[in-house]
Amino acid sequence: MKRLLPAPWLSLALCLLWLLLNLSLSPRNLLLGALLGFCAPLMMRKLRPLPIRVRRPGVILRLFLLVGRDVLVSNLAAAFGVLNARRRP
Repeated sequence: MKRLLPAPWLSLALCLLWLLLNLSLSPRNLLLGALLGFCAPLMMRKLRPLPIRVRRPGVILRLFLLVGRDVLVSNLAAAFGVLNARRRP
């Protein structure tokens, strides 16, 4: 089954996205969506990344918190600059 349909969730998502973009449930669109959902993952099978093993999850958490803090600080600085800007004539 894995060789025939390497990513079943991706196939389902592609089919549903096709139908949503076309706003139609006609037989032609159902067939094209199913064909797209079946063929696209088969053609892109070689592009899928290999599974990884996380060795040190603490480093990932620390990086996530550092990036989150930087985003928060920059957003606050931008909001402060916008709210305290003097009006120009």
